[in-house]
Amino acid sequence: MVLAATRTDGLSSGRLRISGPSVTATIPVGEKPRKACFIIAETDFAEAAVQISTLLAHPPSKQTDDVWTWDLFAIDGGLQPLGQFTEGQWAQLSLSYPTVTILVQRIKDQGVILHYTEDPVLTASPPQPLAADAGDVRHFKAWIEQDGRRVPFAGQVHLKKRPFSIVLRGSHALAYSIVSSTDKRAIPGKPSEADFQDLFDRFAVGAEAERDTVLFVNQPHDAAPYVRVNQMWEESEADNRHQFQSYKIDSGGVATARRDIDRVLYDDGHGPAVPISRWSHGPIYVLVTGDPAIEGFPHVDPKYAELVFD
Repeated sequence: MVLAATRTDGLSSGRLRISGPSVTATIPVGEKPRKACFIIAETDFAEAAVQISTLLAHPPSKQTDDVWTWDLFAIDGGLQPLGQFTEGQWAQLSLSYPTVTILVQRIKDQGVILHYTEDPVLTASPPQPLAADAGDVRHFKAWIEQDGRRVPFAGQVHLKKRPFSIVLRGSHALAYSIVSSTDKRAIPGKPSEADFQDLFDRFAVGAEAERDTVLFVNQPHDAAPYVRVNQMWEESEADNRHQFQSYKIDSGGVATARRDIDRVLYDDGHGPAVPISRWSHGPIYVLVTGDPAIEGFPHVDPKYAELVFD
């Protein structure tokens, strides 16, 4: 056997022990938030995936020829699939227990990568009610500006191969989720909430520097949610995230946020980013949604545009 996997039964604070030719790791479950990634060389993907499935005693939540993924709650009594709980149960459990994602991915000619992620966000206190001056959190406006020209963020938008700005105007309580691809099939024009959950996978949000000016663009083969990079743009003093070049709130609580774009990060988030002037991969399909900090409205007012560089 090229991969051995065992666990301590019964408690959310048990261990997953993963052994292979090049690594042996013991992963604590349900203790401190942590991430771990282990490359197990010369390990057969099919055997590794079956071993992890046997270890967890549950089939994968998502499965392709190259990636098996499990989304689980680390609750007392063991790891349990998120899919077996109702939305109400899920919301209640998330206040007390972390979620865990385990992923086995085939690496061509190299074996497999095993990812383990425990999400600390869902163990936090529930969202606070929105301030009275939050205004309309169900809708926002969006447009693109380049060389003094303003065009709506909708349908096909023709741009020059020069920097441009995406401008978002809505409640100051809104953050924004963005996903981009060179494959129009990867991002439907009017996704359902189930589609949003895949498109904006919380484990695939691209890391950005303060006031960054990069647009993450996924390749056509990156249509599966666990390899699609998405972005979260927000203005937050508490978290020290200021990912807009300008952010102004008027007396009515409506914020105008400007995000400048002068580079594109292609190839599933692996750099380097290239200037817009050197972009050579055709149209970019972009979806933007609003994200109010209130339960029940995780994604609002989707807007879809095809950026064509002339």
